[in-house]
Amino acid sequence: MPVPQKKQSSYDASAAIAARRAAYKRRTLFFALAGIILVIDYLTKAWVVATIPVGETHASWGNIRITHVLNSGAAFGLGEKFTVFITIFSMVIISAVASALWRTTSNAWATGLALILGGAFGNLYDRLFRPPAAFSGHVIDFISVGQFPVFNVADSAVTIGVVIVLICLLVGKKLTVSPAAEKTDASSQVSHL
Repeated sequence: MPVPQKKQSSYDASAAIAARRAAYKRRTLFFALAGIILVIDYLTKAWVVATIPVGETHASWGNIRITHVLNSGAAFGLGEKFTVFITIFSMVIISAVASALWRTTSNAWATGLALILGGAFGNLYDRLFRPPAAFSGHVIDFISVGQFPVFNVADSAVTIGVVIVLICLLVGKKLTVSPAAEKTDASSQVSHL
């Protein structure tokens, strides 16, 4: 028996509102994850700046040390003479990652992108507001493991986020899935049961 048009449009409107609310909650959760990474990065760097002079090591647990280092380049000290360019490039990357995070319907993609976003903002903050000058500030690095270059919480978040995104790409996980594709996928899964 056909459903009257009025009831169908009412159902569609309710479903659309519920979908928008769910998307808003998901976005809020993942942008909050990025914010948490930013806050943890900021607080750990503030602690290092307040307690450890530049170049000194104050704690050591085997191969893991807390060493205060100023990094004028990108990750692992690369590009030291291009700090302004790296800062501007970081802003472009942050915009692209935030846009992708806003659009994604995949929790795996959202997790990776949120980690990248939070970490990128953490290091961008240093480049914008730390000495020697705006747009060319030094990033505070402090985690030293063996012979590996010194890094920070933001670097760790970006690295883990990139690994998650690469895994999504390797397994063919889509960044976004249209509602029609989700319905088709769900109905095909049900028909296979």
